[in-house]
Amino acid sequence: YICCQGYVDGCCCIQPGKMGESSCPSCCMLLEACCCPGLAVSATRFVVMERHNLGLDEGDVRLIHFNNCLQCCVCIAHIVDFIVDSPATQCCETTLEIISCIVFQCIQGCMIAQTNREIQLKEDGTKSAPGGIVMER
Repeated sequence: YICCQGYVDGCCCIQPGKMGESSCPSCCMLLEACCCPGLAVSATRFVVMERHNLGLDEGDVRLIHFNNCLQCCVCIAHIVDFIVDSPATQCCETTLEIISCIVFQCIQGCMIAQTNREIQLKEDGTKSAPGGIVMER
Protein backbone atom coordinates (compact mmCIF):
# COMPACT_ATOMS: atom_id res chain seq x y z
CA TYR A 1 0.00 0.00 0.00
CA ILE A 2 1.19 3.50 -0.89
CA CYS A 3 -0.74 6.66 -0.07
CA CYS A 4 -2.99 7.69 -2.98
CA GLN A 5 -1.69 4.63 -4.89
CA GLY A 6 1.51 6.58 -5.58
CA TYR A 7 -0.26 8.89 -8.07
CA VAL A 8 0.55 12.01 -6.03
CA ASP A 9 4.13 13.24 -6.03
CA GLY A 10 3.91 14.75 -2.58
CA CYS A 11 4.16 18.19 -1.12
CA CYS A 12 6.43 19.59 1.60
CA CYS A 13 6.60 16.96 4.34
CA ILE A 14 3.93 14.70 2.80
CA GLN A 15 5.72 12.13 0.62
CA PRO A 16 3.75 9.02 -0.42
CA GLY A 17 5.72 5.85 0.28
CA LYS A 18 7.70 7.49 3.07
CA MET A 19 4.94 8.13 5.59
CA GLY A 20 4.86 4.84 7.48
CA GLU A 21 2.58 2.98 5.06
CA SER A 22 4.64 -0.20 5.39
CA SER A 23 4.58 -0.24 9.18
CA CYS A 24 0.93 0.76 9.65
CA PRO A 25 -1.02 0.56 6.37
CA SER A 26 -4.47 0.48 8.02
CA CYS A 27 -3.84 3.73 9.87
CA CYS A 28 -2.52 5.39 6.71
CA MET A 29 -5.54 4.19 4.69
CA LEU A 30 -7.89 5.58 7.33
CA LEU A 31 -6.16 8.96 7.32
CA GLU A 32 -6.15 9.03 3.52
CA ALA A 33 -9.87 8.21 3.34
CA CYS A 34 -10.77 10.83 5.96
CA CYS A 35 -8.41 13.65 4.95
CA CYS A 36 -8.54 13.41 1.15
CA PRO A 37 -11.36 11.09 0.03
CA GLY A 38 -11.60 12.50 -3.48
CA LEU A 39 -7.93 11.91 -4.15
CA ALA A 40 -8.08 8.43 -2.62
CA VAL A 41 -11.06 7.32 -4.73
CA SER A 42 -9.69 8.88 -7.92
CA ALA A 43 -6.28 7.26 -7.46
CA THR A 44 -7.84 3.84 -6.86
CA ARG A 45 -10.02 4.29 -9.92
CA PHE A 46 -6.97 5.20 -12.02
CA VAL A 47 -5.17 2.05 -10.86
CA VAL A 48 -8.11 -0.17 -11.83
CA MET A 49 -8.48 1.60 -15.19
CA GLU A 50 -4.76 1.19 -15.85
CA ARG A 51 -4.74 -2.53 -14.95
CA HIS A 52 -7.72 -3.27 -17.19
CA ASN A 53 -6.70 -0.92 -20.03
CA LEU A 54 -9.89 1.10 -19.68
CA GLY A 55 -10.32 4.58 -21.09
CA LEU A 56 -12.14 7.55 -19.64
CA ASP A 57 -15.84 7.62 -20.37
CA GLU A 58 -17.03 10.91 -21.88
CA GLY A 59 -19.88 11.08 -19.37
CA ASP A 60 -17.50 10.59 -16.45
CA VAL A 61 -15.29 13.38 -17.72
CA ARG A 62 -18.26 15.72 -17.98
CA LEU A 63 -19.39 14.91 -14.45
CA ILE A 64 -15.89 15.48 -13.08
CA HIS A 65 -15.62 18.78 -14.97
CA PHE A 66 -19.03 19.85 -13.64
CA ASN A 67 -17.93 19.00 -10.10
CA ASN A 68 -14.68 20.95 -10.53
CA CYS A 69 -16.61 23.93 -11.90
CA LEU A 70 -19.00 23.79 -8.97
CA GLN A 71 -16.09 23.70 -6.50
CA CYS A 72 -14.62 26.81 -8.20
CA CYS A 73 -17.99 28.56 -7.90
CA VAL A 74 -18.00 27.80 -4.17
CA CYS A 75 -14.53 29.36 -3.85
CA ILE A 76 -15.72 32.46 -5.70
CA ALA A 77 -18.81 32.61 -3.47
CA HIS A 78 -16.55 32.45 -0.38
CA ILE A 79 -14.52 35.39 -1.67
CA VAL A 80 -17.62 37.43 -2.58
CA ASP A 81 -19.16 36.71 0.83
CA PHE A 82 -15.93 37.77 2.53
CA ILE A 83 -15.90 41.08 0.62
CA VAL A 84 -19.63 41.91 0.70
CA ASP A 85 -20.51 40.26 4.03
CA SER A 86 -24.29 40.30 3.73
CA PRO A 87 -26.95 37.71 4.64
CA ALA A 88 -27.81 37.25 0.95
CA THR A 89 -24.25 36.37 -0.07
CA GLN A 90 -23.89 34.10 2.95
CA CYS A 91 -27.10 32.26 1.99
CA CYS A 92 -25.91 31.92 -1.61
CA GLU A 93 -22.51 30.64 -0.44
CA THR A 94 -24.07 28.10 1.93
CA THR A 95 -26.48 26.86 -0.72
CA LEU A 96 -23.70 26.44 -3.29
CA GLU A 97 -21.56 24.64 -0.74
CA ILE A 98 -24.33 22.19 0.13
CA ILE A 99 -25.05 21.50 -3.54
CA SER A 100 -21.34 21.00 -4.29
CA CYS A 101 -20.99 18.58 -1.37
CA ILE A 102 -23.96 16.54 -2.59
CA VAL A 103 -22.62 16.45 -6.16
CA PHE A 104 -19.14 15.51 -4.92
CA GLN A 105 -20.48 12.64 -2.80
CA CYS A 106 -22.65 11.34 -5.66
CA ILE A 107 -19.73 11.36 -8.09
CA GLN A 108 -17.49 9.65 -5.54
CA GLY A 109 -20.18 7.00 -5.05
CA CYS A 110 -20.30 6.41 -8.81
CA MET A 111 -16.51 6.11 -8.99
CA ILE A 112 -16.47 3.61 -6.12
CA ALA A 113 -19.26 1.58 -7.75
CA GLN A 114 -17.39 1.51 -11.09
CA THR A 115 -14.16 0.46 -9.40
CA ASN A 116 -15.96 -2.24 -7.42
CA ARG A 117 -17.62 -3.54 -10.59
CA GLU A 118 -14.28 -3.83 -12.39
CA ILE A 119 -12.77 -5.71 -9.45
CA GLN A 120 -15.79 -8.08 -9.39
CA LEU A 121 -15.43 -8.71 -13.13
CA LYS A 122 -11.77 -9.59 -12.62
CA GLU A 123 -12.59 -11.97 -9.76
CA ASP A 124 -15.32 -13.62 -11.84
CA GLY A 125 -12.87 -14.20 -14.66
CA THR A 126 -14.40 -11.72 -17.07
CA LYS A 127 -11.57 -9.92 -18.81
CA SER A 128 -13.27 -6.80 -20.12
CA ALA A 129 -15.68 -4.19 -18.94
CA PRO A 130 -19.32 -4.63 -19.88
CA GLY A 131 -20.40 -3.09 -23.18
CA GLY A 132 -22.24 0.18 -23.36
CA ILE A 133 -25.98 0.18 -22.96
CA VAL A 134 -27.95 2.20 -25.49
CA MET A 135 -30.80 4.09 -23.90
CA GLU A 136 -33.83 5.09 -25.95
CA ARG A 137 -36.53 7.57 -25.20
